[in-house]
Amino acid sequence: MSWQNRKFQLRPLSIKSLIGCAGLILLTGCQSTGKGSEASQTSNVSGSSSSGLISTQLDEFFSQQARDQFLKQSIEALESQGTSEWQGIDSATAAKWLIKVASPEVQSVQVEYPVENSVDTTQSLVFVGVSYETTTALNLRSGPRQSSQKIGQLIKGEEFNVLAQASGKPWVLVEQEGNVRGYVHHDYIQPAGPQQDLIVSKVGITTFESSDVETTTLEGTFVCRDLQYSFSREEKAQQGEFTACQKQQGTWYIEEGSARIVKVSE
Repeated sequence: MSWQNRKFQLRPLSIKSLIGCAGLILLTGCQSTGKGSEASQTSNVSGSSSSGLISTQLDEFFSQQARDQFLKQSIEALESQGTSEWQGIDSATAAKWLIKVASPEVQSVQVEYPVENSVDTTQSLVFVGVSYETTTALNLRSGPRQSSQKIGQLIKGEEFNVLAQASGKPWVLVEQEGNVRGYVHHDYIQPAGPQQDLIVSKVGITTFESSDVETTTLEGTFVCRDLQYSFSREEKAQQGEFTACQKQQGTWYIEEGSARIVKVSE
């Protein structure tokens, strides 16, 4: 999958648009993967179907507690520095799972946004796209440093989208109502919703559509990893894989169109 020269518009995670149909945040529309006898197959799904496919597979094999354990362990594997195997067993159904992750890959992307005057858009950015709120009144600054010009203010408890973080710096880029407004210090903000174990396909990212509004190109990166998994119970087994991309530490989403069923055995 090539991310080069692709333009996106990042949106904040909307908790209200999601349901926990797998003990994890997954979209509605969970779909059956089908059945076969020692059948080997590869099929791609896109959008919400990527999460729906995984949700359906989890439903077929595991109890709610085991689902939670698998999804938590998936995040641990994605956050890990190595490529070791991770495994577990459902004490209720005796079903087993195995997780393997590939080495992380840094993907370069571009996003287009209306940007308020004086905001420094030359910084190296790590894109996030998650809703936060302030813990105190904060000054919006033109750049990621205390000495940067004050260009606005957020009140205590005000919600906004963290579009990106300045690479290697404790400053984040604030977006509200589609406009980039400036930088605030990370120490004085907190997530606006509950911490998620995994974010569904493409939450926070939609293809940018040109309009009459003048926009600026922002360049930055995502970190993504391929994850392979297998489920088994008695004679039944399924294997699949997907690509997960990181929004911030502990927060990942399934990349649209990346989920695949590799093998189904009965």
